[in-house]
Amino acid sequence: MATAAVRSTAGAGWLWIARAAAILLFGFFMMFVIGEGFPPLGKQPLSVQLMFVGWGIVFLGYLAGWNLPLIGGLVTIAGVAMFNVVQLWAGGGLAGPWFWLFGLPGVLYLAAAAVSRRTAANAS
Repeated sequence: MATAAVRSTAGAGWLWIARAAAILLFGFFMMFVIGEGFPPLGKQPLSVQLMFVGWGIVFLGYLAGWNLPLIGGLVTIAGVAMFNVVQLWAGGGLAGPWFWLFGLPGVLYLAAAAVSRRTAANAS
């Protein structure tokens, strides 16, 4: 029902590109988790724990964007922003460019939402 909000062909195209990017990036992240193992978060510094909260927010945004592209895009961008704020707070500067790549599905979800809203506005 929620995917009915994406009515245009262009909006649906952006949405499927965003979904594919989210799946690929989540899979990329999971390769590291499987290969390296998940760190014992209770023993990590607060900054590392908060960065993992940021990762969780990013992945919740990926999931939410599947049916609600506007919400998913905003949540994903918020998670990437949180990750970077914690990184700055911990004294490490902004995250490197590969970490910013995890925000791409969020931007694509927002593009899908914008295109579908514009198409819906033009149709009425």
